[in-house]
Amino acid sequence: MTSAPRPAPHTDVRTHTDVHTGTGTHTDIRPRTRTRTRTRTDAVPAVVAVLLGLAPAVAFAGAFARTPAEALADPRYALPVAGACLVTAAACLVLASATRVAPVTRVTVAAALLAAYLGLAVPSAVLDGPRRLLTSAPPADPSGPELAFVVLVTGLATLGAVEPALRGRSAAWSMPSPLLATGAGLAVAAPSSGAAWLAPAVALSCGALLAVRARLGRSGVVATVPAPDDATAEGAKDAKASGAATGEAAGGKGTSRGSGGRAPWARPTALAPVLFVAVAVATSLAGPGLLALSGQRSPVDARDLVGRPVVPRQATSPLTQFPALLNGRLPMILSVTSAARPLRLRYATLTEFDGVYWTSAAAYWRAGTLLPAPKEDGRSETAQERVRVEKAGPVSWVVSSGRPVEVSVSGLGVDRESGDVVFPEDRSTPAEYTVRSAVPVVDGAVLETDSPAVPAADPASDRASGESAVRELTARAREITGDRRDYGALRRLSDHFAENGGFTVATGPDAPSGHGLFQINRLLEERRGTAEQYTSAFAAMARALGYDVRVAVGFRSEKPGQEGRYRISGRDVDAWAEVRFAESGWAPFFPTPARDGERRPDDPGSRSPEEQSAQERDPADTGDERRERTPARRSPASPPASPWRWWPLWLAAGAVLVSSAAAVPLSKAALRARRRRAADPLERVVGAWRDTLDRYAEAGLPSTAAATGGEVATGAAERFPAVTDAAHDLAEVVDRALYGSHAATAEDGDRAWALADAVRSRLRAALPRRRRLTAALRVPVRRAARSQGRSGAPGRSAAPRASGPPGPGRPPR
Repeated sequence: MTSAPRPAPHTDVRTHTDVHTGTGTHTDIRPRTRTRTRTRTDAVPAVVAVLLGLAPAVAFAGAFARTPAEALADPRYALPVAGACLVTAAACLVLASATRVAPVTRVTVAAALLAAYLGLAVPSAVLDGPRRLLTSAPPADPSGPELAFVVLVTGLATLGAVEPALRGRSAAWSMPSPLLATGAGLAVAAPSSGAAWLAPAVALSCGALLAVRARLGRSGVVATVPAPDDATAEGAKDAKASGAATGEAAGGKGTSRGSGGRAPWARPTALAPVLFVAVAVATSLAGPGLLALSGQRSPVDARDLVGRPVVPRQATSPLTQFPALLNGRLPMILSVTSAARPLRLRYATLTEFDGVYWTSAAAYWRAGTLLPAPKEDGRSETAQERVRVEKAGPVSWVVSSGRPVEVSVSGLGVDRESGDVVFPEDRSTPAEYTVRSAVPVVDGAVLETDSPAVPAADPASDRASGESAVRELTARAREITGDRRDYGALRRLSDHFAENGGFTVATGPDAPSGHGLFQINRLLEERRGTAEQYTSAFAAMARALGYDVRVAVGFRSEKPGQEGRYRISGRDVDAWAEVRFAESGWAPFFPTPARDGERRPDDPGSRSPEEQSAQERDPADTGDERRERTPARRSPASPPASPWRWWPLWLAAGAVLVSSAAAVPLSKAALRARRRRAADPLERVVGAWRDTLDRYAEAGLPSTAAATGGEVATGAAERFPAVTDAAHDLAEVVDRALYGSHAATAEDGDRAWALADAVRSRLRAALPRRRRLTAALRVPVRRAARSQGRSGAPGRSAAPRASGPPGPGRPPR
């Protein structure tokens, strides 16, 4: 006795009614699935999440230029970071729309593409990036490990923002990664002025993401149908009815509603985006005031967590080496080329005086080619020199006319306060470098009405030298200056040493050395000394009177040689004092008496007519290396930014948005073309059916994996009557190709695609314009359950196929 064959394990025996004829039944054996789900994911939240991925690029921009606007306008910075965002977002969107890979595979592929892009765009040691950023003074060069790290962070932040949106997660899941990266960028770029619009822009992007997600509703599982435990027809029908009801509730006709029957916009949570944006914008606008109330003068700088990495090659005070340089015991020779003769070249700034030595409290950080801009707002002009080091000697600093703002050699050390640039001990002195500097333009008429600035702290000499010495020095200074505290008093003090006090310059090997209080008292008695003693005496007296004063060490320049070249030796060493004013910044004072045949450099008539004409010539007639005057109260390193300088930023941002928005429609077209060109006729028929199911889902028609072709066509006809004929004809072609007794032919494939095109065009015509745009940007559906044999094929609804072996290219029964 032969028993009837039993179904394979984990299968369901189901009875279906032919929806085309309404008569007859047949048995369908298909694998049992615990759940049958369809996940609808929209590209609109993902595109909005791309904006959050760009936020870290703006936050880190301040670390690569003096202002974020300059960095974002620089193609060397803007294009690599925007490219990382574009590559990551496009990879996720294309894989989500054109393939059926698992999310973990999508993340892996996107990360691999980001790594490949990083190796091609910024081939540097990315692991050194954090250390280099935390040990460098902004602005860093937009290259090397620093930029590679920012590119990596931007790409990962974009991945962390886009991927949760594609998976239909809550909008909150798309925010942590970009917000954490943005916070890290702001901490690294704290020394520069951040972009004031960044916080409102991030808040608006987060609010837009919340609003879009609230509008679309929960974009997770749209239909979940538990597999029936029995194999009866009633169980199958109940499962279908349950799936249809669930699909209609999630994405069917009308507006999706949740608990209480209210639309999403009618719920109290609909106000969350508005409240979030309002609170974030208010916090960003009130941030500076909150810092002021808390006593914090500047934002938190991540560099405070690490040590200063640059150790100067020379630790001795430059003013201590003054006698050895002046007498030639420490030989030093520089060749300086400049279009305009620099009256003086400086290299070191000394701010601390303990009664014995003037020293520097500089903290040197690794520098790129661009250097920190001065904080003072006084007028300045830009000078450029090319320096060739013939014999370095003890000078381990960059020599320039003013505060260096750009140098051709990177990897040096810079003090952010004084601007001094030092050669590190772990590298040799460069043989040649070009330096561009900001030279203060001091107007005596302005200084007459300007107020001297108050020192930030008590003078160090008060603490180190004793009250009696300070009182004696202060009394002598007041005898010279009187009770006034202004530019006139400082000028009287300077003139006392240089002109009116009978002081002379000491020369020769018996010239005095040292600059402490003992040497200052000796100078006042003997009235003979060098620039070392005169400058120290003026600075110490001015500081005792309460002025903010410092000492500058540099060189005088001799007459030019051929082609604007100046030869500087150690015997040209010089020193002078600088006093800070509230409006004019640091103003120089030259208390050293003039040598025979010389005029004082701060005398308006000290420059010859040739020198005056060379320095005050119109910049348009002097070439690129001539000094160029900058407008009053504007930093020389920050020229007025033209809107056209922002073209790389706008181009990159536009490319990211357009590419992200166009990725889904383009990938759909590519997928449709691939399905249409399939060599197997049956594959072409199934491809036409899959494409039609995707268009149904975009139009808001729910379907389940258990639905037959006829049921799907009937549901489409009820919602959109214009597609009735084409939808039913396509379902018949697909059923006949899959379950008929004959193999599918090329004509069947052509017929299926013609009907699919007709359904697509009629659906598009029936949708409103806004729904058409949403449908174009919506990622195709995903079906967790698979029908028998071929993914995406409908359940059997036609007559049973004749017994016998399956035809060529057909799935087995």
